[in-house]
Parts: sequence; structure tokens; C-alpha cells
Amino acid sequence: MATKFAYIPCYTVEDYEQWVAPNCELIQGIPHMMSPAPRIAHQWVSHRLEMLLEEALGECRECEVLPPVNYRIADDTMVRPDILMVCSLVEAGEDIYLATTPSLIFEIVPPSSALKDRIVKCDIYEAAGVRYYAVADSGREEAEVPVLHDGAYETHFTGHAGPVPTDLGACAFELDMGSPLAPVFHSHAAL
Repeated sequence: MATKFAYIPCYTVEDYEQWVAPNCELIQGIPHMMSPAPRIAHQWVSHRLEMLLEEALGECRECEVLPPVNYRIADDTMVRPDILMVCSLVEAGEDIYLATTPSLIFEIVPPSSALKDRIVKCDIYEAAGVRYYAVADSGREEAEVPVLHDGAYETHFTGHAGPVPTDLGACAFELDMGSPLAPVFHSHAAL
């Protein structure tokens, strides 16, 4: 006999805030455990991408690159992307979590969370209005960057190297995906 959904607990961000050091994301009321600590290659790619994004922003004073922080999307959804770029002023009181919709989110995806990151989070970010959702996938040895167009993601870039033109409104730049990704894909088994 199948379990009825009515018996599955559904949590809110308010519940999440009461948990002691939650190492999970809350997606539509259901906690999703995160791995204890990312692998070294994951952190290397994340660090390189943060540096490249900071450099690409140049003198833009409206955009900010953030490392993993809690991003509250709805009363029942709180996620922690690897890299976020916010191109508007962060609202007062956002010191606990980000409530402003990021312009760009980057996830470095290990095989263990590929389904959640490539499908579930993609749908959530699309509905939230995140303009660019970049996914670096170690299993496929490539990155995919869809862009939001008329409320739906369309493929903007797919590959393991090459320039990705990015227009965030307040600033525009070109990110070379080969710089942070190619050496890792060819020298490490998994991120």
C-alpha cells in the first residue's frame, strides 16, 4: 500500500530556522540533506568562478557575488546555491537569508545531486525568476547555462569551454567557461 502524501510532514522556513545548524535545503516543505562537505575540486571550481565573476563585474556597483548563503524563495523553500549574483540592493533584514531574487545562480553538481540540481532546482529557479541558472556538471564534463526568456529557460550555452555572454541589466560581461572548468574535468573523477 502506498503512503498518502497527507502523512508526509511539510515544513516551513520558520521551522527550518529553529533547527540547529541545518545542513539541508528545504524544497516545497521537504528537507533535502546536503553532503557534509564539498570535495576539494568542487571548492576549487567554486572559488575560481567567484573570482572570475568578481573580475567580470569590474566597476559595477549594483551587482554582488555571494558564496553559498541561504536563499528564501517561498514560505516552504530555502536553498543554498554554490554561487549567487544579486544585481539589486539587498533588502534590509536580509542578514539571515537572502530574499531578493538573484540574477544568476551557479551550481557545481556532483553526480549524487544531479537530479535535484538539474531538474528540481531548475524548475524552482525558473518559477522564481532567476535570469541565469548555470550548472557545472562533473558527470557530463560540461556546463549548461539556460537563460530566462518569457518566463521559461532556454539553453544559452552548453559545453566545456567557451565564452558565455551574460547581460544582467545593470552590467554585461562575457564569462569564459573553460577557465575554471576544463582543468578540473580532465584531472578529477568527480566534484
